[in-house]
Amino acid sequence: MSNGIDPAAANPIRWRGFAAVVAGLFVIFNLNFREMGGVDTVPSTLLPASLLSEGTTDLSGFRPLLQEAGLLDALFAFGSVQERQGRLVSSYPIGNALVVVPFYAIPVWSGWLGEWRDYEWMSKLSAALVVALSAGFVFLAAAQIAGGRPAFVLAFAYGLGTVAWTVASQALWQHGPGMLCLAVAFFLALRIESGAGRWAAAIAGAALGVAVICRSVNVIPAGAVGLFLLIHHRRHVIAFSLPLIACVTWLAWYNLATFDELRGGYAAIFSSDWHGWRGLDADTAFTAPLGRGLANVLLSPGKGLLVYTPYLGFAVAALVPVCFARSFPLGRYLALSFAFLLILVAKLTLWWGGSSFGPRYLAEALPALTLVLAWLWPWISARRWRLSLFTATLAYSVAVQSIGVFFTPCEWHHTPVYVDHHPERLWDWHDTQLERCLAVGLRDGPKSFELLEPSATRR
Repeated sequence: MSNGIDPAAANPIRWRGFAAVVAGLFVIFNLNFREMGGVDTVPSTLLPASLLSEGTTDLSGFRPLLQEAGLLDALFAFGSVQERQGRLVSSYPIGNALVVVPFYAIPVWSGWLGEWRDYEWMSKLSAALVVALSAGFVFLAAAQIAGGRPAFVLAFAYGLGTVAWTVASQALWQHGPGMLCLAVAFFLALRIESGAGRWAAAIAGAALGVAVICRSVNVIPAGAVGLFLLIHHRRHVIAFSLPLIACVTWLAWYNLATFDELRGGYAAIFSSDWHGWRGLDADTAFTAPLGRGLANVLLSPGKGLLVYTPYLGFAVAALVPVCFARSFPLGRYLALSFAFLLILVAKLTLWWGGSSFGPRYLAEALPALTLVLAWLWPWISARRWRLSLFTATLAYSVAVQSIGVFFTPCEWHHTPVYVDHHPERLWDWHDTQLERCLAVGLRDGPKSFELLEPSATRR
């Protein structure tokens, strides 16, 4: 199979390839000139500006802007924001907003941000840059495993053949900043395997801590990397653990201070007008039958990972073999991380993730799966039929994501009945989102370049 980490690929670090991946993907991510967010992303779009201008997570000052844009009522209806001690706060973790604060600095301090369209621009550009950077670090990590050329292919596959393009790079969802933090941590874990010192472990711990602040499920890969260091590089455990513990402690303090709940503000989402009729809470939301849930998240025509991103089937098939690869010890922990995340999402009653495109709840698994592919690359490329099959499934995956980027939404989620109320539609092979959006796109052309149109108050 693979010969493990290639020291020649790790040193010198391939920064030119990194720059090419980041620049190329950043341009491609912005070619549709649309911000493809929703009520889930509105708080994160405003939070960086609030942190920079007021030093607070209180969004009360944006009420007039949200009212003018026609968003305030929808935010409350979905539970995306809530009132807490006279403050308007996001119900979601704020890590993604913290990560992009540096990108907002010049626009905020220069007074450029005024209308809602300006904030949409910042959301789109920040998200695109964050995900492009994550692909750059995926490239650097994969280059240590498989060499530069395969890493280049896999980095662009990660960026264009998955929900990294259709979801994470299109607005400030929680996923993109978390994916960046995970990619940095995995890259540094491989550097530690190549002999890097405690500084690499400390930065990896900090990156994973921020990933947890971005989205709580990232405690799974954080634990996997911690276990890797505990077993294989015990002398780095303290350097790794201290910044990670500091981040998690801060998150616990913020959640208790803001929501009086260690798990944060999710209760408002479950009890909102949109979701409250289900009778779910943070405990009962993860009660779906596991077997059916695995079929849902992997194979359903509406959201299945292997339907929307079939080239990752190679990585999924390699999860067991990589656990026995002595030359790639990190691989078994990457596989463990994916397995636990997959089970968690499969158990989630609302596993489809609303009206977004594709399996977005598995977005944080993409860096790990891509590195498993890097380990598998010698086997894939050893036979022409394997490489041809990989190329065909990758081309299909990119085509699918192109439909999502340029042709959605196509009203599939809303007609004939809303998917959130009738999730059985996610298994309707006779009326799939891909088929309908492709037909509408071929008939009507790409969606309008909204960010280039004259400014309007409504999204």
